[in-house]
Amino acid sequence: MLAGNPPHMGTTAQAIMAKALTEKPTRLSLLRDTVPAHVEESVDIALAKAAADRFQSASDFAGGLQGPTPVLSGTTAAAPTSDAPSKVRTRNALAAAILVFAAVGILLTNFLRPGAVPLETVLEIERLAEQGRWEAAYALTSQAEDRAPRDTVLERLWPLFSYRMSFATDPAGATVYRKEYNATEDAWEVLGLTPLDSIHYPLGLSLLRFELEGYRTAYASVAHWYPLETLELQPVDVFPEDRVWIPGGTFEGLDYPLGPYVLDRYEVTNRQYKAFVDSGGYRTPDYWTDPIVVDGRELTWSEAMALLVDRTGRRGPSTWEIGDYPIGQDDYPVTGVSWYEARAYARFAGRDLPTFHHWRNASRAFNAPWLLPASNIDGESLAAVGHHRGVGRYGNLDLAGNAREWVFNAADDGTRYILGDAWDDASYGFFSAVHPTAEPFNRSSSNGFRLVTYLDSINLDLAMRPVLQLEYPDYRHLQPVSDEVFEAYRDRYEYDRLSATPVVEAIDTSRNWIRERISYDVAYREDPAVVYVYLPKTGQRPLQSVVYWPGGNALRLDHIDQYRGFNIDFVVRSGRALLFPVYTATFERRMNTLPDWGSNAYEAMVIEWTRQTRSAVDLVYQRDDLDDTRVAYYGWSWGGRMGPVALALEPRFVTGILEVAGLRDQGQPPAADPFNFVSRVTQPVLMLNGKYDNSYPYDASALPLYELLGTNPEHKMLVAGETDGHNLPRDQVIRETLAWLDRYLGPVSR
Repeated sequence: MLAGNPPHMGTTAQAIMAKALTEKPTRLSLLRDTVPAHVEESVDIALAKAAADRFQSASDFAGGLQGPTPVLSGTTAAAPTSDAPSKVRTRNALAAAILVFAAVGILLTNFLRPGAVPLETVLEIERLAEQGRWEAAYALTSQAEDRAPRDTVLERLWPLFSYRMSFATDPAGATVYRKEYNATEDAWEVLGLTPLDSIHYPLGLSLLRFELEGYRTAYASVAHWYPLETLELQPVDVFPEDRVWIPGGTFEGLDYPLGPYVLDRYEVTNRQYKAFVDSGGYRTPDYWTDPIVVDGRELTWSEAMALLVDRTGRRGPSTWEIGDYPIGQDDYPVTGVSWYEARAYARFAGRDLPTFHHWRNASRAFNAPWLLPASNIDGESLAAVGHHRGVGRYGNLDLAGNAREWVFNAADDGTRYILGDAWDDASYGFFSAVHPTAEPFNRSSSNGFRLVTYLDSINLDLAMRPVLQLEYPDYRHLQPVSDEVFEAYRDRYEYDRLSATPVVEAIDTSRNWIRERISYDVAYREDPAVVYVYLPKTGQRPLQSVVYWPGGNALRLDHIDQYRGFNIDFVVRSGRALLFPVYTATFERRMNTLPDWGSNAYEAMVIEWTRQTRSAVDLVYQRDDLDDTRVAYYGWSWGGRMGPVALALEPRFVTGILEVAGLRDQGQPPAADPFNFVSRVTQPVLMLNGKYDNSYPYDASALPLYELLGTNPEHKMLVAGETDGHNLPRDQVIRETLAWLDRYLGPVSR
């Protein structure tokens, strides 16, 4: 009652019993600073591990709670005359032990009550969640809920591996099926009928199927971090089965909405292209309205057709012979075609090549870590369309691998984009932030395409414009600003150090940590700063501290409990405190729009974010339970990219950890560009990056950041994971991070 929690907490009775017998409880003053000293000391004595160290009677305990100084029986009070002192101590110790095990028995009874989830099931769910096996934890918890629907233990387990998600269709009433993205067809489970509101949905990527009589079956790959908006179902007879309806709207990297469209489920096949050839496609000028340019010279009609031949000199793709494709490859994608041939076929079919943006909307790079292993990339040979089951956002197949696919748009140098990579390309190419292009007359054996039908012309003219190629500068050959200019930048980031008394607004002890929501007044903004402080429930104080700067998804969420960009528990469970500032524009400070990258307002925002990081270090200095000589910085993604700014300006950080970070030129003002700070970082730095990260490409972005760090080479380390996507395996992150913290902050006393 004094602390708001039992002295020992755990997720199972076994865990609670083990802690009761082996661990000291957290002192009351660390949980509630209004507890009188004599009460805290009395509770410590009552909970001592050794029987001889505890009160020997209830009256002694009561006296300790009432008086300023607790007194142990047998020290100043006379021993009873009816028994020898040793017998009294033995009997009282036995009584105390009985009380301890009676309390544990009550807890066990709670777990073993009729209809409760068995202890071994709870332990297994926790183990699976800890290992990142979200689907297995989801399946086991679903089974447990079917058997014990009223057991409140499950409500604590669900957030370990799932989110609450909602799904809707137009019209409503569709049956929704779900399976793990790469699971077999027999793994579909029924979630219910739309609309579905706030149902449990596992972390990771799932494939959904929507079925409603009279309407086309629709598919969608949906992750907890990329929810699905209302899905418009299409009547069965609107378009052929081998085409997929795709909603428009905006998506990552696009600042204007697209209209809905229908994109081929598969790449155009040899069989389909043969119809074009046999019908005189290469003899009909009306299909060839684009100027055909080779080596900078526009060709005449006859010159171009003389070059568009197969291996035997007949009209057709470069991979064919005698005007035909290889026997048995009817359903293989047509390859060996130029952009001009793809455009001519599209006119023949009365359709179009998709634009760069429409193609990317269907593929969605966020699902690549699941898409690539299921696709024909890094493969052995070309395959029939649909043979590999890598599914895009809405059900299109072979968007990754098999054949590269021409899209409509030109790059700024006149080449044309060709996306998705081919069967013989390395998988990391799919993640490249620099999308591949080729000369439009290129007829490589890997070049294919698919077609689109636009249902609405919303912004179609914008989508068809040339697309600027994203280029990463060669950071190794750029010069940061001079020391004199940098000192002027440093002055802009200065602020009045925290002097106000922090206010603990809320304490949450329902999970594996104590979480305090703390606010305090700061001079650099009108409203108070807010920091969530995560503390281990046990462990020797003062604690080492880690200040955390999150990933960019924090800018799109309403509350910290929605944030899944990192697994905070391993930092806190290692016996360290973690401080998580609520940065401007994140969570309850969320903004609908952020300043343009190149604006003065963006520079001001970076300055404020950095001040918020540094004031979290001020908070460490305010607290007796935190060690101000052992403070680390941890940045993930967005926080990793901004890490050089925080570390260069805050010398009180002993070390830094940058996970999935890199340099990126976004046109930001020089005073807000991490490039001008990275060489000024001198603390030991650990970087954790994936080799095939699309957000921060390894060679162009991550490696330059590491090489340019001003840290002594023997005190910096780059761990490159063999992973696809913007992540590393959890066990690798935990292992490397804790080893680094042990090295530079020192091992934790538990």
